[in-house]
Amino acid sequence: MIANKHSKNLTRVSFAVLFTITLSLAFHAPLPEASAAAGDITAVKTQSEGNNLEHDLDLGAHASLVQVDSDTYALAYTGTGTDGFISTFTISSDGTTITEVASLEHDTDNASHNSLVQVDSDTYALAYEGADSDGFISTFTIDSDGNITAVMTQSEGNNLEHETDIARYNSLVQVDSDTYALAYSGSGSDGFISTFTIDSDGAITAVKTQSEGNNLEHETDIARYNSLVQVDSDTYALAYEGPDSDGFISTFTISSDGTTITEVASLEHDTNIPGANYNSLVQVDSDTIALAYTGWGADGFISTFTIDSDGTITAVKTQSEGNNLEHDTRTASYNSLVQVDSSTYALAYEGAGGGFISTFTIDSDGTITAVKTQSEGNNLEHETGSSVYNSLVQVDSDTYALAYSGGAGASNDGYISTFDIATSTPHKVGTVSTTSSGQLSWTAPTAGGSEITDYIIQYSTDDSTWSTFDDGTSTSTTATVTCLTNDTTYYFRVAAVNSSGTGDFSSSSSVLLTLVTCTTDSTSTGGGGHGNCDSRAFGLNKSLKVNQVSYDIETFELAVQAYSACGPITSKVFTSTQLGTLGLSMNQPLLDENIVIYSTYLEESDKKFRILLENDRNSFDETFYIYDKSIIKTYKGFSHYTSEQQGTTYQQSEPILELAPEPEPTLELAPEPEPILELAPEPEPTPEPTLELAPEPEPTPEPTQEPTPEPTPETDTSMWYWFVIPGLLGMIFLLLYKRMHKNAKNVVSN
Repeated sequence: MIANKHSKNLTRVSFAVLFTITLSLAFHAPLPEASAAAGDITAVKTQSEGNNLEHDLDLGAHASLVQVDSDTYALAYTGTGTDGFISTFTISSDGTTITEVASLEHDTDNASHNSLVQVDSDTYALAYEGADSDGFISTFTIDSDGNITAVMTQSEGNNLEHETDIARYNSLVQVDSDTYALAYSGSGSDGFISTFTIDSDGAITAVKTQSEGNNLEHETDIARYNSLVQVDSDTYALAYEGPDSDGFISTFTISSDGTTITEVASLEHDTNIPGANYNSLVQVDSDTIALAYTGWGADGFISTFTIDSDGTITAVKTQSEGNNLEHDTRTASYNSLVQVDSSTYALAYEGAGGGFISTFTIDSDGTITAVKTQSEGNNLEHETGSSVYNSLVQVDSDTYALAYSGGAGASNDGYISTFDIATSTPHKVGTVSTTSSGQLSWTAPTAGGSEITDYIIQYSTDDSTWSTFDDGTSTSTTATVTCLTNDTTYYFRVAAVNSSGTGDFSSSSSVLLTLVTCTTDSTSTGGGGHGNCDSRAFGLNKSLKVNQVSYDIETFELAVQAYSACGPITSKVFTSTQLGTLGLSMNQPLLDENIVIYSTYLEESDKKFRILLENDRNSFDETFYIYDKSIIKTYKGFSHYTSEQQGTTYQQSEPILELAPEPEPTLELAPEPEPILELAPEPEPTPEPTLELAPEPEPTPEPTQEPTPEPTPETDTSMWYWFVIPGLLGMIFLLLYKRMHKNAKNVVSN
C-alpha cells in the first residue's frame, strides 16, 4: 500500500510537471495562422457550397460579365425565349454577398454570342447576334446604383445593325476613347474585323463594317471562337479556330479612329483536329500573351506567345512547339481566363462532370506552371452539374465572380458564383484616412505570398494623374506627406509591396490641405535639389527630369542621366528576376553641371527592365525592352540647377577641381600657404614625403566599423515546437514512468 501510494504521488507530480511545461510551450509558441499560397482557390458562394445566386430560373446562356464600379457588375445574357437581357448585381469585396439589382430586356427577338464592354463611367456597349442571325451593336447606361437605361437598343428601335448576314462568336474591344473593334464569324463562317465609334452618350456610328461595305475579311475559310485583345496602342491579337479546325493567332494594326485595319501576321499554333475551340486570350505583359483553349481530344491546354511592337508573333509554349501545358486530360470547354496578379492566372471552364476553377503561373518569358489543375489533381470543382458560357471577372485583389449557365440535369439556368484566389502580391489596401496636414493612415492588408516590405504612397490633384511621394522604404501604416500646396484638395492612395511585386492601390481619399509643411533632406548625396523645392523647374508640377537612359548589350551596364529640383532622387530598377537600386556612377563626366549619372549592371538573361526614379514631388517610371541590342533613349529638357543644388558629389578629377572660384584651386585646397612642405614636421623633408605626410601628432584613426553580419534569416520555429517538443516530452515521460515503475517494484520486493 505504501509503495502504491508513493508511486501514485510520484506520478501525479510528474504529470503536473509535464502539464506545466507543455502549457508554457503552448503559450510561448502559438500555432501559426494558416496562409494560402499563391493560386490557392477557395469556394465562397458556389453550387458546391449550396449558396450561390440563381439569377434566372429559365435560361442564362452566352454570359458576358463586366465590372461597373467597386461593387456593381453588369451581365449580358440570353434569357427566356432566347431574348436579350442586361442584369446588374452588387457583389461585396469578399464575395460573401451577391444581390441582383435590376434587369432590362433589351431585345425581344433574339440575342446570343454576347460581348459586353464599358465605354465610360456609366455607358456600356454590347455586340451580339440578333434577329435572323444578323449582327447588332446596342448601348446602355448603368448608374452607380445598378439602374439600367436603354440608349440605342432593339427595344428602343434604334440600335445599329452592322452585319446583315450572320455575326457569331463576337469579341469586342476598345481601341481609343470612342473607337471600338469587333472580331466575329460572318457569312460562310469567314472571319471579319469591323470598327465603330461610340460617344459618351451611347450614340453608335459604323466606321468599317459589312453594312458600310468596307470592313476587313481576314479569313476566307473559317474563323470561329474568336478572342481579341489589345497588345499596344495600335496592335491587336486575335485567337480563333481556323481552316481544318486548327488553332491560329493573327495580329492587326487598327488606327485610333478605326478607319484603317491591316492584317500584319498569322501563326498556326495547333495543327490537331480540333485544334482550338473556346479560345480565351489574355495579355501577360507588354509583349507576351497567354491562351486557354480546347484542343485535341477536347482536352484543356494553355499556350503562350510573344508579339512585338510590329505585330510579329513568336510561339513560346505551344502545340506546334510541342511544349504547351495540358492542364485537363479529360475535357475542358467554355474557357474564361483572367489575370490574378503579375504571374498568376485563373481559368473557369466546364470539365468532366461539372464546372471547375484552375490556376497557373505564367512568367514574363511565357513559361507556364500548373498550380491548381486537373492534371495536378487539386483544382476546385464548384459545380457538379453543367457549367457552360463561363464569364469570369475580378471583384477585389483576391475575389472573383463567375457568371455561367448550368445546373443539374439538362438545366441551363443562370448562376453567379464567387471564389477567393490567393495572390503572391499583397492584397488591396483598405480605406486611407487623411488629415488637413497631410497625415495618412491605413490598415495593413493581407501580405500575399511574402511579407510586406514597403508601401507606395501617391497623390493627385485631379484623381487621375498620380505622383509618388518619396518616404523611403517603410512598413509603417502611417505617413506624413510634405511639400504640397496649402489650400488645395489632394487625393491620396496607397499600395503595399512585397518580394513578388506591388498590390492594388487603395481607393483614393481626398482632403483639403491647409497645414502642410515642407522639409527637405540636407545630407543626402543621392542627387536632387536641397533647400527650396522648385516644383515648376521643368514645367507645371515638374521637378524631376531624365536626360538619357542607356543600356550596353556588351557590358550589361544600365546608366541613367537625371536631375532633380525638389529633394534627393531615389532610384530603383526592376527586372523579371529581381528588384535593385541604381547607385551613383563612379564615372561622372561633366556632361552638364545639372546631370547626375546613376548606374547598375543587369543579368545577361534579362529581356526587359523597368526604371523608377522619384524625388519629393515627382516620379519617372518607364519599361524598356532589350531586343538583343544596346539602348540609348534621350529626353529633351534643361534643368538650370547646379550640381551642388542637386546634392551630388562628383568624382573629383583635375578638371572638376578647376570649377572652384580661387585662381589657384589646386594649391588653395589646404589652408597653409605651402601645404605640401608643411605636412612633414621636420625642417628637411624626407626623401619620400608621401610616407610621412603627418607623423605628429599621431592622428587618431577613425574607428573601424565592423561589418554588419548578414542577418540570419528568421526560421519559423512554431512548427518545430509542435513536432519536436512533444517528442522530447514523450521521452521524458517514458523515462520517468520507467523509473517510477522500477522504484515501485523495489518497494514491493522490500
